[in-house]
Amino acid sequence: MNVFPYWDLLEESELFFLCQASQVQYPYRFCYRYRAHALAEQIVEPSGEINREKVHEMEGFFQKNGFVLSPNEDETAIRAHFLYVLKKLKEESFLRKIKRFTKPLFHAGADRLIRESLDLSSPIETVHIRKAVISACLTPLRQTVGSCFATAPAIAIQRENLDLFVEDLYQMLMLGKIVRVMEEVEYAAPMSPSSGGAELKVKIGLFRKEMLAHSPALLRALVAAGVISDGFKSLKKILFSYREASGMESIGDLIEEVILDSEKVTGKEWGEFIKREESVSLPSPFTTPKGRALFQLKEKIEAAKAAFKSFADHPLLKAWEFTLASFSEVKMDFSNWNLYSSLGLHHEEKGGIGALLYREINQKFVESNAHFQN
Repeated sequence: MNVFPYWDLLEESELFFLCQASQVQYPYRFCYRYRAHALAEQIVEPSGEINREKVHEMEGFFQKNGFVLSPNEDETAIRAHFLYVLKKLKEESFLRKIKRFTKPLFHAGADRLIRESLDLSSPIETVHIRKAVISACLTPLRQTVGSCFATAPAIAIQRENLDLFVEDLYQMLMLGKIVRVMEEVEYAAPMSPSSGGAELKVKIGLFRKEMLAHSPALLRALVAAGVISDGFKSLKKILFSYREASGMESIGDLIEEVILDSEKVTGKEWGEFIKREESVSLPSPFTTPKGRALFQLKEKIEAAKAAFKSFADHPLLKAWEFTLASFSEVKMDFSNWNLYSSLGLHHEEKGGIGALLYREINQKFVESNAHFQN
C-alpha cells in the first residue's frame, strides 16, 4: 500500500539530498516546487476542470498527516500553505476565477512562462495554463538570488489573499500587465519579461567541483541542451575537464561555456555574434547560415538556463514577483509600503525592526521613569 499517494517521496528524497550536497540551491525550495507541481498535475483533470474529489481527499490527508520529511519549520509552513490553497479550491467564487484561464494567451512572453513552469514542449492548451496557475498557487514564494524588497509583500499576498494573487496572474497572462487602483487612480505595470536569474548568478568560486557535480539543476540544464545523456557520471567528467576561463565567473557562465564547447564554437565567434545581434549599426547576424545557427544555439543556451532555474523556482510565480516590484517605479507610495512591510516597521510585526525598536525604546522609557521616581 502506498502510504503517501501524491508524489514520489523516494525521488524527492534523493533529489533533496543531492541538492543539499551541492549547496547550489536551498533544498526545501526544491521540495516546494516539486510537491506543488505534483499536486497540480492531479488536481487539474485533462479536460482542464478541477477534480473536486481529489481536492477534498488531499485536504483530509494533509489535515490528518502532519509532516512528510521532518517536523521542522519548513514542513509546518508548506503543510499550512497547501491546506490554505486546497480550502480555496473548494470555494465556488475561487473556482470561477480559475476557469477564466483559457487559451490563447496574451503574448509570447506569457506562453514562455507556461512552458518553463511545466517543462512543456507540446502546444499549450487550457489545461496547461490552469496547471501552471494552480502550481504557482501551491508553491510558497521564497527569497532567491536577485529577489528584491517586493518579496515580503508578495509573500503576504500569496499567503493571505490568494484571490488577489490569482487575479494578478490572470491580468499578466491574459492582459500582459497588472493593474492597481490607489486613491481612485489606476496604475499599470507591464508583465516582467524575466523570472529572475536565481542561482545562475552565483559565483563558481563558492563551490568545489565535487559539490557542483551533485547538482540536479545543473544536470537538468545540460540534459535540456543535449550535452549530457547518462547522468551525474557525465556531469562530473565535464566539470573536471573544463578549464576556468577568465570570463567564467558564475554558474550561468559555466552552462554557457559547456554548451559552446559541445558545439565547437569559440568564445571569439560567440562574442562577435552577440555584439552584432545587440548592435543597431552592425549588419544583422541572421543573414548568414552561420549566424542563424548561432541564433539557434542561443535559444538552446536560454532553454538550458531556464531548465536550471525551474528546478527549484516557479517561473510564473517569480515573474509575478518581479512585475509586482515594478510598481515601485510607478508611484513612490508603493515602494514606501513595500519597504515598510519588508522591514517589519510596525511595532506589532513579530520579528521585525519595528518590534525590536519598540522593545528597546520602551525599556529605556521604563528605566528612565524608574530613575526619576527614585
